[in-house]
Amino acid sequence: MLELLTAEQDRFYDTRFDIGLPARRLCRAARWLGEQDATAILPLGLSRASTGAAAARRLARPAGPGHPACCRGAHPSHRRRQ
Repeated sequence: MLELLTAEQDRFYDTRFDIGLPARRLCRAARWLGEQDATAILPLGLSRASTGAAAARRLARPAGPGHPACCRGAHPSHRRRQ
């Protein structure tokens, strides 16, 4: 488990709802896990809510079906347009 924003970043609207920031951090964390002997062979699962859900979707989308994301309650602006 990891926090995608620092306490300072969470205080401000501009960083709290900037999907790119937590998405980049999540991507780096996933890459790091893939490089570690103890975790490289394990499947990656993501469970986030709100802005973190949008970040998890960004990471899961290019990774394909082997990297599921369970997302709850994303902000309406983060939802895919039909």
